[in-house]
Amino acid sequence: LEVLDQVRSQLPELARLAAAFEVMAQADLNEQAVSLIETWVDESQAAKLDAPRQMLMENFARQSGDIERATELNRRILDQVPGKPAALNNLAWLLAIQGATDEAIPLIEQAIDTIGPFPTLLDTRAMVRLAAGDFAGAIEDLEAALDQDESDPMRYHLVLVYLRSGD
Repeated sequence: LEVLDQVRSQLPELARLAAAFEVMAQADLNEQAVSLIETWVDESQAAKLDAPRQMLMENFARQSGDIERATELNRRILDQVPGKPAALNNLAWLLAIQGATDEAIPLIEQAIDTIGPFPTLLDTRAMVRLAAGDFAGAIEDLEAALDQDESDPMRYHLVLVYLRSGD
């Protein structure tokens, strides 16, 4: 982050923010580093937020645990780019963790209808189904996702579904 800060005037803003968010996703950052990223985010928000900037801001908000902000940004992205699968997926997940499964289900279904049953989309639909109490549907989705991508988070989600279902 220090290097990015030193060369910030030489880098396009989106490239700098994307690199900073990647560092944030890969490492435990101290409070000063997170504060630096937040300053960059605030500066970027002062500019017009197009869809790519909003996607970066949404990623930062979600990783920072600011669920309300991430939800708001996904809605804005979908206003600008209706049907964008990544925003549909992210918004569905965020709504599910807030208990708004009735709104989340059609969003994740639309994403799957648009680009197909990719593992990350099936994982999200499973978490939406779990939040809605549809344990069998969640298990079905996670098993299909794991057939394509045996990732640890998806295995964890499958265990979580079984624990919550009582099976």
